[in-house]
Amino acid sequence: MKKWVSTSLAVMMAFGLMTGISNAAAKAPAFVSVVMDGQKIWFPDAQAFIDENNRTLVPVRFVAEKMNAKVGWEPDTMSVPIERGDQRIRLTIGENKALVNDKEVAFDTKAIIR
Repeated sequence: MKKWVSTSLAVMMAFGLMTGISNAAAKAPAFVSVVMDGQKIWFPDAQAFIDENNRTLVPVRFVAEKMNAKVGWEPDTMSVPIERGDQRIRLTIGENKALVNDKEVAFDTKAIIR
């Protein structure tokens, strides 16, 4: 379980959610490929990109679901609850932090929608 939380946090810190591409990101490769456990992750709608903080962002739903987690969407709070077993993560759009089992974890880029 602890490994899942660590892996999830690393993925979210590195990838997060999606938003518009800035000038800095425009210099990034047009296509970012994501591989987890030796398998390429397919993103059917939104694609990965590099943001203005030089972080690669991907749709978190597909990464979390690949780890057998349930992913939701709460439009009233603009948050993404992610659950797997007794582990819980909540990302809120526009914030550079998440709640992991009710403990706050800071990121160096914001969760965004694209």
